[in-house]
Amino acid sequence: MGARATIVGLGAVALMAATNPGCGCGDDQTFGGTGCGSDCNQVCGDGLPMGLIGSYTSVATAKDGTVWVSGYNDAPLDGTLTPGSLYGDLVVGKFDSGKKQVMWATVDGIPALPDGQKCADNNPKGWRHGISDAGPDVGLWTSMQLDPNDHPMVVYYDATNHQAKFAMSDGTNWAPPYSLMQKTQADFGRYAKMVIANGNPVIAFLGMEKGANGYTRSRVIVGRANVPSPTSAASWTFEDAAVDEQTPCAPAFCDAGQVCVPTGALGAGKIGACVAPIAGCTPADCGAGKACVSVGGKATCVASISATDPVSFPNAFGDYVSLANGPDGLGLVVYDRVRGNLIGVTNAGGKWNAAILDGQIGANPDPMRKNTGDDGIACTLTIAPNKDWHIAYVNGIQEQLQYMLVPGGAFAQAFKPEVIDDGTDSGKPYKDGIHIIGDDASLQLDGSGNVIVVYQDSTAGALRYANGVANGGTHKWTAHTVAQQNGFAGFFPRFVPNQPTLTNFYRKTDHTNRTVSGDVAFVSP
Repeated sequence: MGARATIVGLGAVALMAATNPGCGCGDDQTFGGTGCGSDCNQVCGDGLPMGLIGSYTSVATAKDGTVWVSGYNDAPLDGTLTPGSLYGDLVVGKFDSGKKQVMWATVDGIPALPDGQKCADNNPKGWRHGISDAGPDVGLWTSMQLDPNDHPMVVYYDATNHQAKFAMSDGTNWAPPYSLMQKTQADFGRYAKMVIANGNPVIAFLGMEKGANGYTRSRVIVGRANVPSPTSAASWTFEDAAVDEQTPCAPAFCDAGQVCVPTGALGAGKIGACVAPIAGCTPADCGAGKACVSVGGKATCVASISATDPVSFPNAFGDYVSLANGPDGLGLVVYDRVRGNLIGVTNAGGKWNAAILDGQIGANPDPMRKNTGDDGIACTLTIAPNKDWHIAYVNGIQEQLQYMLVPGGAFAQAFKPEVIDDGTDSGKPYKDGIHIIGDDASLQLDGSGNVIVVYQDSTAGALRYANGVANGGTHKWTAHTVAQQNGFAGFFPRFVPNQPTLTNFYRKTDHTNRTVSGDVAFVSP
């Protein structure tokens, strides 16, 4: 459910004017004094609730063992805030091993007070300094690394402004976050990932923008910093690792007056495009959700895509970006949502090269190409010291988690996919049927070279742990559910670097009080 479903940031908040991240854990709920309201003389309300905090998780470990966690803070679901008073913040915190919880602080998302108001309405010592007002929705798809001084750096997505952003700390205070890439009729930053290569941060994310002839241009963008601690956008250079010039249209990238019609609506073999409506249809307005356009030279009523239609993930080339650094340089795996293919992208020799690894036989322009499935959802890549690529991903037709070995990173040598988990209980359906599994997969190698994959069982709301031991030319896979006490869990599981623990986001519902809580839990596999 985690990565495949639409997880909409209900929060909406702007960049915090000050660099102080504010209350670290949101537990100072009572105040009992004045100092609030438009004139700063009103009685303060209780501290704000912390919200469903920590989804889109990323984890990093400092040399002294300090564990940093970044994530997204969604809306509180406990009835304490009025509609529109939501969050949507980037949050980062240290894990307190004594309290067994992350001591969160808001890094980006708290807006300035409205014009004419001097103080917040709620306890200024509590969560978000007592400011509940909405603003831009930031903090999705966080990816964190530590600089040489063990200071956290985070790349993430600003959903309101459709941009990739970057935030960094000196270990105590956070500098004002800055935009990495933004322009009109474009969307940059989804699926952001960051690694350290040659001592400097390298990031990758999906970019979508207005293309030619009514199409969307989608691309996988790689950004390289020229210093270990990049303090502004001037420290970065960007390049395209892979580009699709003819991605189906999206309403946001259509010109004024155009409509976006889906694949096939303009005729057999035609992909979706932004086109201008014409007259001549019967009825003239075609009805709700339709438009009158030219199909084969004839005015025809066809379905159209609205900007308000729900979208689980972009119909683009470059979803689920996973970035890794290996002996031959950077490597990427992404999901081509348009065609349902797992794509590998290598930078060996300094030149980007992309290839289909699963989901299709034959190149895209080949009229004889053969579709073999929908493969690549939730893809994740690790490159071993011997240059082998280890990839886990979901087969969207079978709803099973698969593994692929690419020896030496040579795409032509990719092995046949192996099934890690087919959603059954040792080959037999669970009591509630076959489970949907594999979302939010993360992969690493253990000290013996075994392949370890953690992922979500979306049906049961559980964290799963699979171990692949080399067995001849394949692996012998065993999988189990990681026991934990927290409600519906398994979202965004991550390995804690250099420690034998895992993190995952959970959501818990109290039906008696009609509240929903959520946070990041640390568990043992």
